[in-house]
Amino acid sequence: MISLLACNAEPLPRSEYFAYGACIIKFDADGAVDWEHSFVSYPYLNGRFAIEAPWGGYVLSGQHGDSGATLLTMVSSDGSKVDEYIAGVSTYSNQRESLVFGDNENILSLLSNSGSDYSELWSTTPSGITELIKTFDELKPDRNHPQSIAKANDGGLILLFNEYQSGYDNSDIVIMKTDINGSM
Repeated sequence: MISLLACNAEPLPRSEYFAYGACIIKFDADGAVDWEHSFVSYPYLNGRFAIEAPWGGYVLSGQHGDSGATLLTMVSSDGSKVDEYIAGVSTYSNQRESLVFGDNENILSLLSNSGSDYSELWSTTPSGITELIKTFDELKPDRNHPQSIAKANDGGLILLFNEYQSGYDNSDIVIMKTDINGSM
């Protein structure tokens, strides 16, 4: 069994123009560091989540330094960068989101869209083709935020949202169970 850690990285010496980056660390079954790789160059702002890919290698998600968009970095089995893509168009996430893989091995991301009032489910192929699968317009407009996504044993998705209520900064947790296409 392996363990992965996504983390923030900072270039040394510090730069006055660029302060942050992302890193991924792989641990072996005994907890010793197998390898680590840092991406301390534009456009990485941080590292948020890492997962082993069904096609081999790993995927690191992080945040784009300018737009806040969610970056997906494909990492080889030895920890070197293969490629990077933006998950969704004009999307962002300020959460430590998780990623799951669809039946077709596409990466599924639950994101916010800067041009929409609703959370969205996006799919990204291993070669970087991204498409919108579902807009969750069942939620309260402009008051919902994606928190997490997990794959259920039956192949469906379990989605977690935070929905702000009026008054006193109260919020509700919304849990949805959908099929792989986001349909109820």
